[in-house]
Amino acid sequence: MIKRIKHPFAMLMLVSASLFHTPTQAKLFGTFAGWEVSADDVDYDCVVAREHEGPGDTVMGLNVELVSRDIYVFIVNANWTIKEKDNIEAGIGIDGVDKAYVGPAVGFMSDGKRGLVMKMVGEDHDFLANFARGSGIRFYRFDAGDKENKPHLIDYLNLDGTQAAADALGRCLSTQRARLNAAEAYKRRWKDIPADPFKK
Repeated sequence: MIKRIKHPFAMLMLVSASLFHTPTQAKLFGTFAGWEVSADDVDYDCVVAREHEGPGDTVMGLNVELVSRDIYVFIVNANWTIKEKDNIEAGIGIDGVDKAYVGPAVGFMSDGKRGLVMKMVGEDHDFLANFARGSGIRFYRFDAGDKENKPHLIDYLNLDGTQAAADALGRCLSTQRARLNAAEAYKRRWKDIPADPFKK
């Protein structure tokens, strides 16, 4: 079954510019079955990613927003030439899962590697569960104007260890929720106290 993802390219371009966090923003939550899980200190998001062996050392992962639980799937490679903010139609298929995701993707760069990011929203949130139980993942691109809409393979990666990675991601999000709740409680405590009572 083909699942077409509906969301504007403009939204993805904003994400592509800030998807990867700087060292001061993200802290390593832990490494689980070869997948690194990191927690964002600013946005309270969690990221799981792994570098795969092969030409260009592909890095693939997920960025999960705490509040919306929206999922951004990203993949980058040192050999690829896709440009930042390029708009393309892409697809993702997971082995062992009778579902594929097709929709807009946006090009971006991270640490000298180029790639793309796709956003999963709404009912596409099942992507995380499918990612956890899948055995491999394929990324495709579609050429604009191709009447046959033929998919072209971008990369194929194994998903060994993704169940452990997804479980750790859930724990990371729970920890982030506790941090966010504490921060909001602190703000409420002082909300009636002016920062500068003498400021006119």
